[in-house]
Amino acid sequence: MTLAIENPEIRFFGKVPEHWEIVRIRRITKEHKQGYYTEQAYIDEGVKLVRITDIDDSANVSFENMPFVTISSKDERAFKVEKGDFLFARSGTIGRFGLVREPERSVFASYLIRFRFKDVNLEFLRFVFSSQFFKEGLISTLHGGANKNVHAENIKEQFIAIPPPDMQSEIASFLDRKTAALATLITKKQRLIQLLEEKRTVLINQAVTKGLNSNILMRDSGISWIGKVPEHWEIVRIRRITKEHKQGYYTEQAYIDEGVKLVRITDIDDSANVSFENMPFVTISSKDERAFKVEKGDFLFARSGTIGRFGLVREPERSVFASYLIRFRFKDVNLEFLRFVFSSQFFKEGLISTLHGGANKNVHAENIKEQFIAIPPSNVQGAIEQVEIANFLDSESAAINQVIDRIKEQIEKLQEYRQTLITAAVTGKIDVREEVAV
Repeated sequence: MTLAIENPEIRFFGKVPEHWEIVRIRRITKEHKQGYYTEQAYIDEGVKLVRITDIDDSANVSFENMPFVTISSKDERAFKVEKGDFLFARSGTIGRFGLVREPERSVFASYLIRFRFKDVNLEFLRFVFSSQFFKEGLISTLHGGANKNVHAENIKEQFIAIPPPDMQSEIASFLDRKTAALATLITKKQRLIQLLEEKRTVLINQAVTKGLNSNILMRDSGISWIGKVPEHWEIVRIRRITKEHKQGYYTEQAYIDEGVKLVRITDIDDSANVSFENMPFVTISSKDERAFKVEKGDFLFARSGTIGRFGLVREPERSVFASYLIRFRFKDVNLEFLRFVFSSQFFKEGLISTLHGGANKNVHAENIKEQFIAIPPSNVQGAIEQVEIANFLDSESAAINQVIDRIKEQIEKLQEYRQTLITAAVTGKIDVREEVAV
């Protein structure tokens, strides 16, 4: 394949086949329009409203869960969504878009821009907009990416490479087949991760309610979501092992450059670890710093968001905890064992049951303290058993996490390959004609 000399002004996709055209998107734009703005409440039926959240990562537009809006006939005609429309997000992930294939009666929201194109195969164009070079080009128009709002002019200014019409169709067919195969493989690997996570949950639930000895005598705990427990274990409310609890530090002041760090919900990961790496600094008095100080062994529970989310502080830095966290300090129990208890499904189910069926998303200290848990007795042998369970679950969880991490790496490589394949195909770096013919 003969390649044209690289245009230094178009650095994102370099050389292209000599019979391809390099054009700005404005040249193939039939029209564009910013979406419909409304502050009115959603209604039960009528005209659907397409939002950014209705566009998935594969550029599909789903009409399934869209709300309905009140709109005049004139505005419905002006903002109508039709087959072949491209809907670009104005904010959020740069370059996010959806192609409408099977529209329902709908209009598109104000944070979307509707584009209609001419003289180009729309499925080919979908892959162009999915390519890395298009996203990089778009980011370059946003002042280095600092401005996260995308405007129609940013999109229209982008260069793309367009092959002859028959080749557009061939490239789209090739990429459809290849990306579908990759998507199937990725889905299988994601399902494997899900199964491993379910296995970990079962292991944790089993160990923190039944122990490690399968031959031990059991008795009914009296708590439906705990079930039977070893005969010698105790069923206690969390308040019995609570040394103290406190709601976090509230401030409206701007963050500062150094001093005392502020632990937020976002600093707690899905494995109950607290990371001090990206915490902001706050202005705080010595008295308040002492009162809200974060120490080794503290459990920090989120008051809102994911019910039961918490972190165990292992290596604290100089910090206080924010108002949407509750700090718990416990006694008479191994903290690593307790971490797995709080990670169990039965604890989360018990906590949800106290939140009026889960409708109230704010968790309070009393909700946590009221929960029943099963623990080996508070004697020497019980303490040893707690440590043994924690060590067992640490080892098993680490092994499962290691496998999950490997699968995630495989998924990431498949996604990178998909992106490389798309970019290569829509810039003419690979000849897809033989592939399509097979």
